[in-house]
Order: sequence, then structure tokens, then C-alpha cells
Amino acid sequence: MGEVRPPDPEEVRQHPVWQIDTDPEANRRILAAHPAFLGLNLVNRAKPAATVLALWEARNMPVICVQPYGRGRSMAFVSDAAGGWGEEYQTTWGEGERDNRYYRRFWANAVRWLGENSLSSHQTEIIANSAAINYRPGEMVAVSARKNKLSRPEDLRQLRLSASWAELPARPATLTLDEATSSFRASVPLPETVSGDSATLVVSAVGADGKPAGEDRVPIRVLHTSRELADPAPDPPCSNRSPPPATAASCAAPPTSKPS
Repeated sequence: MGEVRPPDPEEVRQHPVWQIDTDPEANRRILAAHPAFLGLNLVNRAKPAATVLALWEARNMPVICVQPYGRGRSMAFVSDAAGGWGEEYQTTWGEGERDNRYYRRFWANAVRWLGENSLSSHQTEIIANSAAINYRPGEMVAVSARKNKLSRPEDLRQLRLSASWAELPARPATLTLDEATSSFRASVPLPETVSGDSATLVVSAVGADGKPAGEDRVPIRVLHTSRELADPAPDPPCSNRSPPPATAASCAAPPTSKPS
């Protein structure tokens, strides 16, 4: 069915999942020797926030994709990870006959990368999340945060949490305590001035003594697509009456007739 290999650009090959050997030249040789899959589940494309790690070039179809998802990470793998379509991949990707050391290293890398955020979250005092991954400039980012360990309501009331953009000059937003869920919440505007394809929301906590009580960072993917393309719903119909402000720009004034 043709060759399946890590795609260009080169930085994709530098992804932690593809680091089979610490020597760059040896790693290139190992990736070039990746066995072909015997079959694939057909898909159309990768999601906008995903990184394509392997591609079926004959069809320009993603085979292995990864992406962040909230505080976690996900992977899509459209062949068999073991046996079946992945028989040669499982048994021959190594050195010599029936040696699969590179196959085993790949999956060790994948598990380690997928679980990295979860493992690191246990080492922080504050854990923050956003309601979605993708936002457009000007939209409100819904963010929530909580203490890593269970805390009494009276202890949570002593905390002051704020959220600010690491790369952007904007006033910090204050998170409000929701005692029913023991979490802090806020809606933070993503500035219209953001120009890159990502931004980082820094959530910081301060205790009653004024000392730092924890911090977490929430990565946001910034979409610069047209709002008109993003919302395919038709504009409200116009009438002879004055349109409301939201549709004023898209409604033309009715023609006027000159007196005879």
C-alpha cells in the first residue's frame, strides 16, 4: 500500500514520540527503516489542533496524529498497533530477525508523552484548565482552577487567584470561588492583538499572607480564520424597518422613489 513515514518538516521528526535513538543520525536511519503497515482505517484529515507524526503519502492521509486536549494529550493511530495490519511493524522494526526494539521504544515514548501532563500535574499546587482548546482573537476563554489536594472551604476562601496572558499585555482577570465545586472560575478575553498561533494563560494563586500559593499554565491555540467562514448560518432577513445594530452593516436601505 505504499510507504508510511514521518512527514516533513524536520521538526516533526524531533517530536518526543519519534526519539528512538539519542544520536540524530542514527535516529534518521531508524525512522527511514520504519516498516510498512499492511492496512489502514481510512480518514479524511487531521483535526486543526493535531500534529501529524506519520503520513501515507500516496493519499496524503494522516496515519499517526497527536494533540493536546485540555490538561491531557491524545493520539490517533489508524492501523493496528500489534498484529494484523501491524504484523511487520510489530515484529521487524529493530535490528536483525524478529527484533522489535524500535517498536517497543516507540510505544514507550508514546505512553510517556501522553501521560506527561498528568504526571506533572501532581507536582503543582494549582491545576488550571480551559473549557476549549481553540479560540479566536476577541473571544472569551473560560478558565477554571482548583487546588491539587482537597481543601476545606474556609482555606479556599483565603486564596486569591488571577489569570493573565504570558505573551500579551492585558489586565489580569480575577477568578471567583465556586464553593459547590471547590473550583475557581473566570472568563478571560483573548486580546484582538494576538498575532501568533498560540498563547499561554498563566493562573496564579496568592495566600492570605500575600505569598505565592501555586501557579499553572494553560496553552491556547489561536485561530485566525474568518468569522464569516466559521459561522455558516445565514444573516437575519432584512425588512423595511431599521435593522438592529448587529445586522445594520449587512442590510441595505430600501430604495426610495422620487415624487412625480
